[in-house]
Amino acid sequence: MIALDTILPKIAAFCSGFDWRDDEFVVRDAKWVDLSKHPAGEPYFLSQCLQAGRKDSKTMVFKTKQFALMVVAPQARWLEYENWAEQLAENGGRTLVVQSAAVEDDEFLQSTAYQATTSRVLIQSAQHTTTPTGLGNDDSGLYSQSAPRTLTGFGNDDSGLYSQSAPQMKSTLATQSAPQTKSTLATQTHMAVPATSKWTHVRTESSSRALPPSPPHKKIAPTDVVLCSPDRDNLKAALRSGGIANLNVKKVFEKQNETIHFYPIPKRPLTEILRNEDYRSFTLDAAESWVGQLTVDVSHDGMIGMGGFKTAHPGWLTLTPPPVSGFGSAARHEIVAKRPFHPVYPQGVSTGPFKIGRFPVADELPKLFREANVLYWASSLLQLTYDFIDCRLASYCPPPFPIPRVRFVEAGLALAFVQGPAVASKPGSKTCPIRVGYLLEELISGGDDAFIKFIHNTDANPLLEELDYGYDLAVFFSFTQHVQYVKTGGLAFISDYQGSTGLLTDPQILTDPSVSGGLDIFGDGNIEVVVTMFEAQHTCNDYCEWAGLEKYPSRDETVETKDSA
Repeated sequence: MIALDTILPKIAAFCSGFDWRDDEFVVRDAKWVDLSKHPAGEPYFLSQCLQAGRKDSKTMVFKTKQFALMVVAPQARWLEYENWAEQLAENGGRTLVVQSAAVEDDEFLQSTAYQATTSRVLIQSAQHTTTPTGLGNDDSGLYSQSAPRTLTGFGNDDSGLYSQSAPQMKSTLATQSAPQTKSTLATQTHMAVPATSKWTHVRTESSSRALPPSPPHKKIAPTDVVLCSPDRDNLKAALRSGGIANLNVKKVFEKQNETIHFYPIPKRPLTEILRNEDYRSFTLDAAESWVGQLTVDVSHDGMIGMGGFKTAHPGWLTLTPPPVSGFGSAARHEIVAKRPFHPVYPQGVSTGPFKIGRFPVADELPKLFREANVLYWASSLLQLTYDFIDCRLASYCPPPFPIPRVRFVEAGLALAFVQGPAVASKPGSKTCPIRVGYLLEELISGGDDAFIKFIHNTDANPLLEELDYGYDLAVFFSFTQHVQYVKTGGLAFISDYQGSTGLLTDPQILTDPSVSGGLDIFGDGNIEVVVTMFEAQHTCNDYCEWAGLEKYPSRDETVETKDSA
């Protein structure tokens, strides 16, 4: 009777306008036994709480235990309630607050050796559309959802409720009972009659005991599906091709998988580089590195391209954990993996076909680092150019032509380490834990058709002809060289502009001979004489004129001046 005495007042208060009939409710346990038929003077749960003692197996010891009780309402009455609730919602729905009553029953506690301390109420329909409702002892809320043949149970956290099938075609109210000393049942519960009985989601506290599952129900086959036999000839061809399929081992070996440390190349403004001596070059900063997995397609057929001293291969990069945005932020990020090489000709031959030879790691890493450092400085000088353009736009009328906005690819240096103990390549030589290095770059989409070389590192003018695709952008890059030459005081500018119309790669930094002081800086592509001859080689264009840059005499004007003299 304690379950009925606890739940029925809540039901009456929750929907006071509906005619519930208390004599129709039945209390069942987790095994769906009708407890109303159990003899009143005989404890029902006591035997389940008695266990054999640890020291003496013949001595029975009482252990507290929780039991799930369900107050079941007839299906017909529940359907009447649903109709009533829908009509109430259509008339503007309202929120009701239910105050539960404290329950104490000394006689019941003595006979069963436990006391109900908490209550969780679930209302569900086992056959048709339902509105399962959870009652808790706080106002954290509940789930209410329409679903066919579902029973709503409580988990052991506040993540809400879940549903499972009910074994009977009756609507149920479930209450959780726990064995403890005298206490009161759920002090207060806020319950809402939703505006619609189809979907309502509110979070609730849950008990640690779930209601028992029931067998799955048969699926009703759709009536509009017609099962047809497959075409015999098509099936025969599929079986033949599927049956003879085999693993292409060569293609598997062409995919090289590496565990790497990745060092991204930062992009810093020139002012920051000049202010901090630690930023004068790209560095392998362990604090800014990432661990990841790299897959590279090293096959000859899969090669993206080959320059004078680097090969480019497609690859996929996965960093752990991935950056929030930018390069490597996505799993299996498509990238380009570049490695330096040297041609290996047949013995006695120095021209013609050759094989690709790789450098030892001790020689390969400095070459890769130099490439990364050039990209680091090129990004800074290009940013200096756009800072100049933006200042000009802010203080002067805009040009009658668009200003292209391009950038260098996101990139970084990847070092793959030897798996296991490092072994010296030669007896007596030092061991190196690094097996191979890669320069990883953002993929420029479009393939060879989208790749253009705009300006060569041996000249300060466009490499393209006036009618060639990309010529206008090459003219703009010539203008950027003029800006960089002026803003650096004739010391440096970017050359070897190449890539697509939006992304650039493989630049070269050219410097005045006074910068190097006889040292090898920025690699073999730094042809210093081009900077010395810049004013004589460069042809100013409309961008230079709009920016107010000093106009250098063109080659033709220089020749005419010499002839007239």
